Amino acid sequence: AKKIFYSLPSPLETAMLIKSAGAEYDEELLNSLENVNKYTSSKALALNLGIYTTDLSFASLFDQTQTSINYMEASRAMAEGLDISEAIDKETMERLENNLQNRDVVMDIISETFLNSSSYLKENERQDVAAIVLVGGWIEGLYLATKLVGDKSIENNKLVDRILEQKLSFNIVQRMLDDNKEKSTGEQNEDIVALIDELQ
Repeated sequence: AKKIFYSLPSPLETAMLIKSAGAEYDEELLNSLENVNKYTSSKALALNLGIYTTDLSFASLFDQTQTSINYMEASRAMAEGLDISEAIDKETMERLENNLQNRDVVMDIISETFLNSSSYLKENERQDVAAIVLVGGWIEGLYLATKLVGDKSIENNKLVDRILEQKLSFNIVQRMLDDNKEKSTGEQNEDIVALIDELQ
C-alpha cells in the first residue's frame, strides 16, 4: 500500500512535466554547483541529492551536455556524503559521458541512478533518508516550475496546471514524512521533524 501511495514523481518525471508544459531552459535557476561543499549534514546531503538530480534531469532534457556532467558529479558528491556512492559509481559516470549525444540513454542512466540510490537506502533501513531525497527532488521541481511561469499569464497555462496538480503530491509528502518521524529505536527523527516544520 505504501509503494502505491508514495507515487511522487521522480526528478526525471518532474523535469519532463515541466518541459512538456512548454517551459524553456534557464540555467540560472539550477542550484549552484558552488554550493556542493556547503552541504555536510545528512539532511542537507539528502535534500540536495534530490535537488541536484532534478537539476540534472532538467539540463539533460534540454541537451545541456556539459551541465549534465557537472550535475551528475554534484549528485555523486551528495551520494558519497550519504555513503551510497555505489549508486553513482565511476562506471555510471563513464556511461553518461560516452552517451551524451543520445538523450534516451542519458535519461535511462539518470532514472537508474535515482532508483538505485532510493533502493539502496530502503534496503539498508534508511527509509527516512530516502524520503528526504524524494522531498528534495519534489521541492526543486516545484521551484523550477514556479520560476519558469514568471510573469506569464496563468490563464490556460499548462505549467500552472502542473503546479496545481502538486497539491495532491503535497499530501503524499506530508504522509511520507509523518511515517518516518520516529526512528526504529523509538526516538524522534529530528531531520524529518525539522523538514515537516519547514514545509509547513
